[in-house]
Amino acid sequence: MAIPSNPDYPDILTSLRSNFGTYTSDVRDFSKCLHDAEYSASQIESKIISLRNEQQKIFLLIDRYRSLLAPIRRLPPEILLRVFVLCCPESKVAKEMDCPVVRLSQVCAGWRDLALKTSSLWAAMRIDLYHSKHDMLKINRMINAHLTLSRRSPLHLSFVLPHASVDKAQAVVDLLVRHCARWGSLSLDVSQGVLLYPSLAAVKDNLPLLERLELWPPSSYEIEYSTTQSILGLFSVAPMLRYLNLGSLDHASDAVETTDVQVPWAQLIDLTLWYQQPSNILRRLSQASAARTVIIDCCYVSETVQSDHALVHNMENLTICVDRFDPHFNFYLQQLTLPRLKCLCLSGEDNSKAIFPSASMLIFLTRSACSLTTLRLLNLYNSDLTVLNVLQEVPSLLHLTIHEHPIKGGDGNTTLTDHFIDRISFNHRSSSCSSHLLHHLQSLSLQVRQPFNVSSFVRMVQSRWLVSETDAKVLGLRQVELICVGTIPSEFEEAVRSLKMLKVVGLRFGLTSRDAK
Repeated sequence: MAIPSNPDYPDILTSLRSNFGTYTSDVRDFSKCLHDAEYSASQIESKIISLRNEQQKIFLLIDRYRSLLAPIRRLPPEILLRVFVLCCPESKVAKEMDCPVVRLSQVCAGWRDLALKTSSLWAAMRIDLYHSKHDMLKINRMINAHLTLSRRSPLHLSFVLPHASVDKAQAVVDLLVRHCARWGSLSLDVSQGVLLYPSLAAVKDNLPLLERLELWPPSSYEIEYSTTQSILGLFSVAPMLRYLNLGSLDHASDAVETTDVQVPWAQLIDLTLWYQQPSNILRRLSQASAARTVIIDCCYVSETVQSDHALVHNMENLTICVDRFDPHFNFYLQQLTLPRLKCLCLSGEDNSKAIFPSASMLIFLTRSACSLTTLRLLNLYNSDLTVLNVLQEVPSLLHLTIHEHPIKGGDGNTTLTDHFIDRISFNHRSSSCSSHLLHHLQSLSLQVRQPFNVSSFVRMVQSRWLVSETDAKVLGLRQVELICVGTIPSEFEEAVRSLKMLKVVGLRFGLTSRDAK
C-alpha cells in the first residue's frame, strides 16, 4: 500500500471514522505504511541534521572571514603596540602574580609574536616580597623570563621588602644586580639590611642608564629600623640620574638619620624629599643646585635650625605638603630665597589644619623677588583676607588654584567667601585699574563647600571675560573649573549655563564634584 501523497491523508481519515480495527483485513497494509512513513521521516531528519551541520561549518567560515576583516586587524603594528604599552604598565609579584603582557600574548599568534618581539613590554616589574606568598622558585622563573625577554631594553624596577630576609630577598637581588647596567628607573622600599647585601657592591659604578631613583617612598609598610650609621654609596656614580625621590628610614620626627645617601646631587633636575629633618632639607637642596622642580612632603620641623641667611636656590617649581603632625609652612618660607620661582604649591593633607602665616609669606615673596605665574593652595584653612594680601603681591600670576578642604559639614568656605569672589572680580565702571587683582589671570580652579554663592562666581568670571575688539583675541580668563564638595546643587547647573555657552568662543568651563571626607 503506497503512502498517500496528499498531506491531508483522506483515506486514513476515512478509515479512522470507520470500524477499522481487529475485524478488518488490511491491518498489515497500514502497518507497512506506518513503517515507510517513519523511515521517510528519519531520512528527512538525517538530511536536516546534515544540512544544519553544514550550516554550522559555514557559520564558522563566516566568523573567520569576519575576524579577518575586523577593525583590530587593520591597525598598524605601531598603533597596536601603543595599545599594548597602555595595557601593560608593569608585571607584579605581590599577593597575586600579575603579568599583563603574558595575558596579551595568549590572545592569538599575531599578538604573541608582537609581544615577544617588543622587549620594552617585559622591562617593567614590581616585586613585593612583603605581601607575596608565592613559591620563590616560581617568582624567580617569572623574573628570569622578564629579564630574558626584555633583552637590552632599560629596566624599570620596584622592589619592596621592608624587613631584611636573606632567604626571600637574596636570590631576587642577585638576579636583578646582574642586569644593573640596564636599570633605567629603580624604586626601593627596603630595609637597611637589604642595601648592605655584599652582592649589591657590583652596582656601584655600573649604572650608565639610571635616570630615576626612588628610595623609601611613603607607604603603609613599617621599615625595619637600624641604629647602625651607614653610608649608602651605591648610587654615587650615575651619569644619567636626573630624578630623585628620597624618603628616610627614620620616619619619627625625633629620630636620628642613620643612612647617608650619596648621589650625584649636582646633576639632579627633579627632587622629592619625604620625612626629612630640616638640616637635611637645607643640605640636600644646596647640593641639588641644578634642581628645577622640588617637592617637600611630610617633613617634620622638630629641630631648630640656626641660619643667618636664607638658602638661595634657582628652582622654578616648589611644592610643599604638610600633614597633621606639623601643619605649618613657616620654616620653608623663612629659610628659602627663590628668585626664579614660577610655580608654588602649598598643600595640606586631608586630616591637617594647615595654614601659612601671612607675614612670613609676604616676606618670602618680597625677599625672593620672583615672578610667580602659578599658585596652588590646596586644603588650607587660611582666611580670605590672608590670601587676598598674597595675591596683591603677585601681579604676574597666570594660573590660580584654590581648593577648600573637602570635609563634611563645616561652616562654609574659609578662603572662597563672598568677599573674596567680589575682590577678584573686575569692575568695568571704575576708571582706575589699580584696585583690580590678577590682571593677567588666564586659568582658575576653585573647589568649594556649601554654602557657596554661585551667582557671584558667575558674575566674577563674566567680568574677567575680555576680548580684544581688534583681533577678537581673548585677553582674560580662558579656562575655569568649579569643583563642588559633595553633590552638585541643582541651582548650580542653571547658574553656570551662561558660562557653558561661552565654549564656542573660547572659554573652557567645567563643573564637577568630588566626595567629602
